[in-house]
Amino acid sequence: MLHADQEFGKFKEAALIDFFKSAGISLVISLLFISVMVFYLRRITLNAEKSAIKLEESLNLVSEKNMQLEAANQKIDEFNEELRSLNENLELQVEERTKNLKKANEELDQFVYSASHNLRAPLSAIMGLLEISSDEENIEALRSYINLMGITSEKMDNVIKDIIDYSKNNRIELKPEPINVEKVANQAIEENMFNDDKIKLSVFHELSGKRNQNEFYTDRLRLKILLKNLISNAINHKDENKPECEVKVHCFTGEKVLKIKVTDNGMGMSAEIQNRIFNLFFIGNPKSKGSGIGLYIVKEILAKLNGQISFETQEGKGTTFTVEIPELID
Repeated sequence: MLHADQEFGKFKEAALIDFFKSAGISLVISLLFISVMVFYLRRITLNAEKSAIKLEESLNLVSEKNMQLEAANQKIDEFNEELRSLNENLELQVEERTKNLKKANEELDQFVYSASHNLRAPLSAIMGLLEISSDEENIEALRSYINLMGITSEKMDNVIKDIIDYSKNNRIELKPEPINVEKVANQAIEENMFNDDKIKLSVFHELSGKRNQNEFYTDRLRLKILLKNLISNAINHKDENKPECEVKVHCFTGEKVLKIKVTDNGMGMSAEIQNRIFNLFFIGNPKSKGSGIGLYIVKEILAKLNGQISFETQEGKGTTFTVEIPELID
């Protein structure tokens, strides 16, 4: 029994040793396996993290590219809008220029016809009076013919002056400068003086409280032509049955606008002609010495100066023209 117990004890000890050897080997193998797995898992995790970072960078890059693309599309849209606006503006400009060209051609045709008629008619009259005068021996008759030639020459001279004023308004650029309104008005009156004691011209000028006499900015030449034509129109339509031809020029220089009233006691205008007085070469009264260009020039000048004109008239009593011109400081 003792021998058996000793053999069993050795067996048990050997078994335990084998078990621990096997367990140790298994543990070492397990640890090695776990270490390898941890190593590979760590590598997989690191690769996954790197992939995630790259993916995030790619997503950020894609997002940035999308933003750039969106910005580019927006710029393209803005460019297309600008292009569309430019095309519309060009179309409007072409349309406006075409309209202006058509208007200019129509006016040119009318101008050439009427101007040639208005110049040839008095010239023919002068040539006829010269022919009659060459055989006339009566001094009084000769004086009468000479007087008629003077009147006819004056009418032809007025036509030429009006044509020159018309050309100046169309060709010369705007030139705003500080002017003395009263002085320009008096200059316009001096250019309209006639050797006729029945004509009485006067100028009145008012300033707003904050204005200086010489500080209204506008185009001097155009303002003088405008005043000259309004005064000339009043004189040409004077009433011969009245003892005096009165023409009053009243100017008011406000803060940003010049207001001018030209009042006469002439023949006035009938209702039938009032809507045609600004037409080119329109003469409402056959007795008028005007060329029919004056009021048309006034209207064209006001178009250049962004001004306005209105009138009040009463047949047999007179007419008042009111002009408003904005200051051209800019």
